[in-house]
Amino acid sequence: MKKSIFFFAMLFVSLAFFSCDDEDDPIIYIYQETQCADVWGTGIGNTEIEVETAVGDYLTNEGIEYYSIDLEVVNQGQACLACDCLSGREISVEGDSEDQAFMENLGFVVQ
Repeated sequence: MKKSIFFFAMLFVSLAFFSCDDEDDPIIYIYQETQCADVWGTGIGNTEIEVETAVGDYLTNEGIEYYSIDLEVVNQGQACLACDCLSGREISVEGDSEDQAFMENLGFVVQ
């Protein structure tokens, strides 16, 4: 009898543990910021917080859920003043795989 109870208890714990595995792992999306041509309306003149907030607001307004947004300087950027020149900063968004097509249409790539 004790073996039966132990078996069913272990079975229950195992099923409860593995039932959470159905969720996808988050994906990191990377975007090379432009000097002033990004759809969320920020660019090289904006602070890290301003850019992260603008990107988050834009994604939320589009119905996209995300876990985190970060901005990092990765190089000096392009030596030009046109809006579509790269700023040298990289925006990373941690989000769901179901939003991959939308994110890629914005210019993000999967890390």
